[in-house]
Amino acid sequence: MHVVIVEHQKGGKRYVFDCTKLKKFIKKNDTVICETSYGEQLGTAVSNPICVNDEVNEILELYGARFPLKNIVGIVQTKERVLTEKEKELIAIEYIGKKIQEAILDCF
Repeated sequence: MHVVIVEHQKGGKRYVFDCTKLKKFIKKNDTVICETSYGEQLGTAVSNPICVNDEVNEILELYGARFPLKNIVGIVQTKERVLTEKEKELIAIEYIGKKIQEAILDCF
């Protein structure tokens, strides 16, 4: 699993999110879209993606992380960082797959 540390407000509390699916695209200082208990929220990645194992998960839990971790679901484009066409395509495929799964679950 890969995680990234995100700050939702300048100087605010920092949270750990699962970024495994977008690990190749997220960079420190990117504005990211995070799943939270309040719905999707914007935040700033204050770290690059970090590969973690079960031992590190225990440490994260000691510092307040709740498992399973919520996901990073997107990256906001800025003038400083424009996504490549391949990055856009992979993000779109991931998003469409998620929406299809939700639609299928809604049918039951």
